[in-house]
Amino acid sequence: MTAKRRKIFFRILLLSFVAFSLILFFGETIARLYMNKKHPDKLFRYTDDGLVYDLLPSAAVETENQIVKINHEGFRGAIIAQEKKAKRIFFIGDSMIFGFGLNEKQTLPVQLQNIARKDMELEVLNAGVIGYNTRQERIVLEKKLLDYNPDVVILGFCQNDIEAGLCSPTFFNALLDIGDRNYCVEDFNFGERCQRILLRNSALFQFLVFRWRNFYYERIKGYDFYDRRTTELLSGNLDKTMDEIKEKIEHDVAFINRACKEKGIDFLIINYGIDEQFFNEELRWPQKWLQELCKKHKIYFLDSVTVFEKHVYEHVMIDQGHPSAFGNYVLAEALWSLLERIVKSDGQ
Repeated sequence: MTAKRRKIFFRILLLSFVAFSLILFFGETIARLYMNKKHPDKLFRYTDDGLVYDLLPSAAVETENQIVKINHEGFRGAIIAQEKKAKRIFFIGDSMIFGFGLNEKQTLPVQLQNIARKDMELEVLNAGVIGYNTRQERIVLEKKLLDYNPDVVILGFCQNDIEAGLCSPTFFNALLDIGDRNYCVEDFNFGERCQRILLRNSALFQFLVFRWRNFYYERIKGYDFYDRRTTELLSGNLDKTMDEIKEKIEHDVAFINRACKEKGIDFLIINYGIDEQFFNEELRWPQKWLQELCKKHKIYFLDSVTVFEKHVYEHVMIDQGHPSAFGNYVLAEALWSLLERIVKSDGQ
């Protein structure tokens, strides 16, 4: 290659680099403007404490046609004072506990408090966060809740928590309803860490990756990504990872149980099912496994599917897995029937 050709080649290379950089710059700018206009308020923030993300303190966001308000401590609903005035029941979990699609009065923690008020006063805290799995719920309890001296801790276990060990993408960021549902941040390989960096810092990357994912699964494959993954797991189509997932979940449940027992806190798990389990008995094996796990570790257990199947499905659910306001009322009644004996037997 002659000196003249080398000069032309490097000039073209430089111009291509500049053009590509400009395209990325303007694309990133447009993506940020688009998402800020579409989602001007954030419900979440990134964290580096193992949670990956949590609720943004003092946020007020409209989501699913409901105004969601987060208190200054980063929880939905009322603030719990350090000074204890009544029995304290703390909920940890994901969108089921958080109350996705519902106003605050319709959530399970508030409905339980209202039902219990007929018999006794309770201080109830909703520490549910959309998209959390058992590992994150363990961290919330350990780092944020134990200092408040609760009397009862209730964990809402959702069936798609069993996806946690598969590093599949799910809810992460309020701007595009995206993210990682990886069970443990330490499990990320180099490629997944790079993806997290890009997801955190590039609106253009977020837009392209997750719009393509939605298009691929919904238009080309013909099904919703998350519903299909959960159904495949429940059907046993991913058995190679199931033992590992069960082991990780049991490890975290046992940790929560041990932490509660050390402080004299009663621990209860509510199992939440998905729509297929209401109509297919074979898909209910996670409930049975979880119930056996609770028996093994002497943990109180309540199955929402068993409670809900006494009612019309459409009355107790608003979608494939989230309870309606009436569903939470029914569940709160069943929950209080169990809790009343526990909290009263502990004494005042």
